[in-house]
Amino acid sequence: MIVREMESEDTFEVFQLAHSLFPDSNISMKGYDLIFVAEDEDIVGFLHMGWIKGKVVIKGIGVREDHQGRGIATLLMEEVLSKISTESEIHLKVKCDNFSALRLYQKHGFFIKKFGSSLVMVKKQNS
Repeated sequence: MIVREMESEDTFEVFQLAHSLFPDSNISMKGYDLIFVAEDEDIVGFLHMGWIKGKVVIKGIGVREDHQGRGIATLLMEEVLSKISTESEIHLKVKCDNFSALRLYQKHGFFIKKFGSSLVMVKKQNS
């Protein structure tokens, strides 16, 4: 399994995977957005991140259903966290009932900042 930055020829496969996992979401690339992919012959996972008002935002993370539970989201998260400045605050949203995602984020030092139908979680890189 390798984790790497998405290349232009990966775009269709990544967007197809994202749409299959999150059919109601509208994934689009803006400016300085980056997408990392996990590849095991085919692309089996992705992590989409960007910057909004000077903050790092994880916009989405997904793993193909037949590859879930194998640590792929952890590999993606670790790769991204290793690339972000230690002074950066990282934000993300997660649904309250997405317990596996909540565990992943808490394991990597994120804490809940806001409640609602979705939780806003934050990680201070130096923590």
